[in-house]
Amino acid sequence: MKKALVVLLILAIAGGLFAQELTWSGAVKTGLRFSVDDDDTNGEDPEISIYNDDADRISRFDLNAAYTKDNYGLVFRLRTDVNDGLTPTLHQAYGWVTFLDGVVKTSAGKIADGTWGTGGLKNYTVSGTGLRLEVNPIEGLSAGLVLNVPVLPSLTVKQFFSEIILGAKYSNDLFWLAGAVFIDSTIDGLNGFGYWDYFPDDLISNPVASILPLDPATGKVIPGTSAYEGTADQGLTFQAGVGVTPIPGLAISAEAKGFNVSKFADYGYIVFDEDVSYKLLDDKLTVGINSFQYLFGEDWTKVAGGYNGESLKPYIKITPYVGYDVLDNVNVGIEGTIGLWQDFYETKFSIKPKITYQITEGTTLAAYYEFDVKKYKDAPEDVKSSAIQLDLIWTF
Repeated sequence: MKKALVVLLILAIAGGLFAQELTWSGAVKTGLRFSVDDDDTNGEDPEISIYNDDADRISRFDLNAAYTKDNYGLVFRLRTDVNDGLTPTLHQAYGWVTFLDGVVKTSAGKIADGTWGTGGLKNYTVSGTGLRLEVNPIEGLSAGLVLNVPVLPSLTVKQFFSEIILGAKYSNDLFWLAGAVFIDSTIDGLNGFGYWDYFPDDLISNPVASILPLDPATGKVIPGTSAYEGTADQGLTFQAGVGVTPIPGLAISAEAKGFNVSKFADYGYIVFDEDVSYKLLDDKLTVGINSFQYLFGEDWTKVAGGYNGESLKPYIKITPYVGYDVLDNVNVGIEGTIGLWQDFYETKFSIKPKITYQITEGTTLAAYYEFDVKKYKDAPEDVKSSAIQLDLIWTF
């Protein structure tokens, strides 16, 4: 908390010194959820909780600052995710400078922006702590690398270059294409791309950053400290995205992210997400369909806890949706989901009608009802739940 207060004090002083070039923005996302779950420890008694559907967590607060002057600048984001506690953390903080009329750009610090983001609904981004070098030879094209430097007392040349992210993106009015490759090593003791959680939604939203304690004698993960037991060697990870807007109102995108793909047969997995949407009636009506899949490696006998060495099935989730602007500031919509080949904790069927009301510019209130049927791996029956949700989002 003291560190966060120091950061805020520095920002306040910087804001006074560079008021004309410094811009501020931010967002608050919170809400209330009333739910009944027939598998809950409280039986079928209703429960109330603080939760925001858009942020997919209890609450989130972002404070952003950007300073730009001539060919250099600073970017900063202070984030509080209530899921992770109430202490604000530095989500990103880096400086940048451009050369040769913007053809070359270098950034240094904690970087977590969308420079090479996959661009779709998931919009997987590239993050790292170190030095980023970008080259922008033509309009719409950016390519480069991030030297993701571990925090260690000293590094050999080989170690310095063993944590690299390579990325590129091209976009114009008709399409975009993006990709990145993560090359990770064991020198920092972080298995950043071997993270596994028993719930796939958590796996997708938090694919990076899990500390796996290593046995110094063997160099292997200490049994019981991770979701899989085996070597701590990292595997190659990638992300890719493509999108097209062939005609006005029509948008098509596809994204993929693969984890430990170089060790796929042992504990790798790949997730896919595709979306097609079309706007009609002067953009008041939106109809679309989203498809999501994940595919696991063949040998999951290394998975510890709950799976008993069994293979995990691939999972497919299909979600059609529709929304209509009944007023300039009111939208009503509904979406439904069908899941195929559920194995342990995925949605089998759900339906969610929703109404969104823009109170003022930057302030939105949303309400929805959701009925969901999930399949638990060892449960004899499906688990049904109902929820009424109120979401509040304020941006500034």
